Amino acid sequence: MVVLTSVAVWGLAAQTPAPALPAGRGRAQLQRVCGMCHGIEVVTKMRAGKQQWSEIVDDMVSKGATGTSDDFELVVQYLATNFGPVTREKVEINKTSADQIVAALGMSQAEASRPHKKSPSARDTRLGWPSRSVNQPVCRRLQSV
Repeated sequence: MVVLTSVAVWGLAAQTPAPALPAGRGRAQLQRVCGMCHGIEVVTKMRAGKQQWSEIVDDMVSKGATGTSDDFELVVQYLATNFGPVTREKVEINKTSADQIVAALGMSQAEASRPHKKSPSARDTRLGWPSRSVNQPVCRRLQSV
């Protein structure tokens, strides 16, 4: 019974199309080494620097991932190059256009263009801004960055 369940789950996973991976050295190793234990989407939805990817790969090796040291190095390099940390540019909300806010913070045009409301002084002080009108969705997004 357990074998049938495992085969059925594997069959469903095999039918799910793999996410498109950017071309590059290490892609084949990533698909082979990482894809043996989990779907590639587990990896592609993450972002990390080279050191963090190296630690993650080392952890996977300790859990049974198999490959050569060259394979693992190529995987780390590929991941660091294609799935590195997201960098955000500095945004000065009182001087920046709605289009720049949309691009920098990934907000919708409607959120970035929303009329400004007078916010309580306590909130402004906590954020380190002088008391003034602020766009609440932009403030929430800036706090999460």
